[in-house]
Amino acid sequence: MPSEALKDLGVWLDNTLSMSKHVTKLASSCYFFLYNLRRIRKYLSKSACETLIKALVVSRPDYCKAFYVYPAKLLSQLQRVQNSAARLIYQSTRYSPSSPLLQDLHWLPIKYRCIFKILLITFKAIHGHAPSYIQDLVKVKHQTRTLRSSTATYLDYPSIKSSNNLGERSFYIAAPAEWNRLPANIRNSPSYDVFPKSLKTHLSIKA
Repeated sequence: MPSEALKDLGVWLDNTLSMSKHVTKLASSCYFFLYNLRRIRKYLSKSACETLIKALVVSRPDYCKAFYVYPAKLLSQLQRVQNSAARLIYQSTRYSPSSPLLQDLHWLPIKYRCIFKILLITFKAIHGHAPSYIQDLVKVKHQTRTLRSSTATYLDYPSIKSSNNLGERSFYIAAPAEWNRLPANIRNSPSYDVFPKSLKTHLSIKA
């Protein structure tokens, strides 16, 4: 009997590319580590607990998140994992607000972590520092008229026709959409050293 999902390079792919299987298994593994860390939390300093959670929990949703934008329902599932991780660090109750904790930890919410990663790769692709197969997905838009904003780099937005929104969640579509929404001063960042700092500040304000 054919399998409805398979695992490739650590990512579970189902027959509809919904990523629900992957996110469910990802959340389950994160909660497993949170459960075990909760049992020893009283023996850990805040700093030690934060380090362990970053290594064992927070890093997991970051894997391969830039090449496929999760639907809102799956993002909320991963956001609950991140909220639980932050509450464990601060030993807060499950009903305490998570937003102030995330801000204090300087963690972007899951949705904006995905956007952050997409835009970092896009910046590298535009400036020729990404693999060729990624650079081929990013096309700089050439202005036909002289505009006040013409000094800022825009990307061509591909036109696709699809009966579902799978294509819209791909890097090929998400990268130009998110890039063109950025303020001109961030798109015109002079180097990779400057861009991530400006981008994180911008996304933190939006979040």
